[in-house]
Amino acid sequence: MKQLWYRKTWLVLGAAVLLLAAGCSRPEPASAPVAGNLIVISIDTLRADHLGAYGYPRATSPRLDALAAGGAVFTNTISPSGWTVPAHMTLFTGLDPVAHRLIDFPRPGRLGEGYRTLAAVLKAQGFHTAAFTGGGFISEQHGFEIGFDRFVTRGRHFEHSAREFRDWFEALPADERFFVFYHGFNTHRPYRPPEGFGDRFLADDAKGSGEEVADRLFPLLEDLAVLHRHHEGDREAITRRPSDDELELVVSQYDAEIAAVDVLLGTLLDSLKNTGRLDDTLVVIVSDHGDEFYEHASLDHVHSLYDELLQVPWLMFGPGVPAVTVDEQVGLIDVMPTVLELLGVEPTAPMQGKSRVALIRGGPSGDEAVFSFNRYSDYPYRLASVRTPGWKFIRWQLAGMRGKPLSSQDHYTVQFRSETEDFVELFDLTTDPGEKQNVAATHPEVVRAFENLLVERERSSLRLAQTPGQSPELTEEYLEALKSLGYVQ
Repeated sequence: MKQLWYRKTWLVLGAAVLLLAAGCSRPEPASAPVAGNLIVISIDTLRADHLGAYGYPRATSPRLDALAAGGAVFTNTISPSGWTVPAHMTLFTGLDPVAHRLIDFPRPGRLGEGYRTLAAVLKAQGFHTAAFTGGGFISEQHGFEIGFDRFVTRGRHFEHSAREFRDWFEALPADERFFVFYHGFNTHRPYRPPEGFGDRFLADDAKGSGEEVADRLFPLLEDLAVLHRHHEGDREAITRRPSDDELELVVSQYDAEIAAVDVLLGTLLDSLKNTGRLDDTLVVIVSDHGDEFYEHASLDHVHSLYDELLQVPWLMFGPGVPAVTVDEQVGLIDVMPTVLELLGVEPTAPMQGKSRVALIRGGPSGDEAVFSFNRYSDYPYRLASVRTPGWKFIRWQLAGMRGKPLSSQDHYTVQFRSETEDFVELFDLTTDPGEKQNVAATHPEVVRAFENLLVERERSSLRLAQTPGQSPELTEEYLEALKSLGYVQ
C-alpha cells in the first residue's frame, strides 16, 4: 500500500509541475454568461471549520448554511497566506503573493499599476463597481480601491457600512450590471460580539453580560498574545498554554462573533433579495485566513502556515451554480477566474488561479498543489508552503534572525519562533490531518520534490511580477484601524 501511495504522490507532484507552466499563460476565453452581477463578501479571519456547512457542531451559521445548501460549498479551500493583505490581493488578481508582491507584514506596499484586478476587469466591461470594507489593511494604502467607482471604509464591522451598501444598491440602474465587494473584521480579534450573543456558547456557570464576559476575555487575550518571551543570548522561550477553560472562553467569543455575522449577513441578503436583483446575481462568500486556537501552541495569525490559518470557506450561490459539495482541494486563488467564467467575462491578464466552473458541474479535477506564503518587513523571516491532497510541506527560513534583537515589548517579535535555523516540515495528511508529526526526516525524496516544486513556483510567479506602486502617506484613520485590530500598539 505504501508503494502505491508513493506512486500517487509523485503523480500529484508531476501534475503540479505541469500546472506551473499553465499558470503563467493567458487563460482560455470565458464561456457564455450565466450570471449578470456579482457580490463578493469577505468575512475576515473566518475559519472554515467553525461553520455548520463545514461540519461544525455549534449552530454558528444557520443562515449561511441554508444559503450554501442551494449552491456550491468548497470544503477544502486553501488561502495563499496567513494574513489579510496578500490573501485578499490574491483574491482580486488570481496571482500568488510572490507575483502580486503585496506580501511583507506589516508593510506590504501598494499594488503596481501593471496588474488587472477583478474590479478593474469588470469596470472595463461596464459594471458599476463599489466596495465597502473594514478599512485598515483593506484600504487605499495598498491599492484595493483600484477599479472601484466607489470605495468606502467605515469602521471595522459589516454593520458600519451596511446602510451605505444598501443605499448604493437600491440606486443602481435596473438594467445595468454591478459588482460589489463587502468586507468586515467582525470575526477578527479582539472578539467582542454584540449584546445577546456573547454568552450563547458559554456554559451556564460562565454566562454574564457582554461587559462581564469582556472583563474576563480581554486581559486573557493580552496575556496570551505574549507567546514567546525571548531572552537575549540564549533565546530561551517561555510559553504559557491557556487552560481548557481559558481557551473555551476565547473560542466561545469567536463563535459568538460568527453567529452575529450570520444574522447580519442573512438579513442583508434577504433585503437585497426583496429587490429582485439577486435573481441574476452570483453571490460568493469567502474569508482570507483563519485564527489559531493553540493547535500549534499559539493564538492569532500571521506567523505560521498551518491549516487552521489556511483552510477558509468558499460558498457560492446564484444562477448557473448547482447545489453541490466539492471536496477536491482548490485555492482562494481560483475565485477570480471562476467568477469571471460564470459572468461570461474574458480575463485580460494572466492568472495563476484556475476556473472551477467545470468542477462544480461534475467535471474531472486533477490533484493539484496550492501554494501559500508569509514574509515580514522588519525581520528576515519567511515562510512558504505547498499543499496537495496527501501532503503538506512548509519551508521555514529563519537563519536571518540570528543576532536580531527581539524585544518582549514588541507585539509581534515575541510571536516569532525562537529558532534561528532554516528547517522544513512535512506532514502526511492522510494519517495526520492536524499536522502534528513532522515526517520530513523519514521522507527525504518527498521533501526534495516539494522543495523543487516550490522553487519553480516562485520563479514562475516572479516572471509575472510588476513594479510595486507608491503607497500614500499613512493616515490617522488607517493607523487607528490597525490599532483597533491589535496590529499597532
